Amino acid sequence: MVTSPTAFMYQTPSFRHKDVELSFNTKLPYLGETKHAYRVLKPDGKHAWIKKNDAAGYKSKQAIPAPTGEDLVATGKQFLGLHYLWAGMSGFGFDCSGFTFTMYQSHGITIPRDSSVQAKHGQPVDFAEMKPGDLLFFAHDQGKGNVHHVAMYAGNGMMIHSPNSKKRRGNHSR
Repeated sequence: MVTSPTAFMYQTPSFRHKDVELSFNTKLPYLGETKHAYRVLKPDGKHAWIKKNDAAGYKSKQAIPAPTGEDLVATGKQFLGLHYLWAGMSGFGFDCSGFTFTMYQSHGITIPRDSSVQAKHGQPVDFAEMKPGDLLFFAHDQGKGNVHHVAMYAGNGMMIHSPNSKKRRGNHSR
């Protein structure tokens, strides 16, 4: 699984000939490894190499270690400054719910894709009891209407999210 925001596949384990650039959270079948590279199977049936610094190997989804809230926030911070991308769910760009969905999914936790559905799952938490990794939902009509945005609580009164803003672009911790 790719753990860097983006990573290249290479034709050889010497990393001399770049192949396709992959996004964070891309999962490919493991074929073997060297000291510095994983050998993986591409969708076309050929193999390629990925730097170990850009990926992690897991035997299954269940083998991904359970994260702490701080782990989720730390993963999200890799994307500070990345531009907003409508329907984005990758290291090339996120929308708000694509960001939270992908951060959780990269740690083996499946949540719904869209903010309005994410808001209907899980357990409500009083603001004073929030912990890093908890989700914050924003709704029209002073919080009583339809949910239109989601962010992740980062601790100390801060949040991390992917806003759709022409004035400020990217994932900002506020």
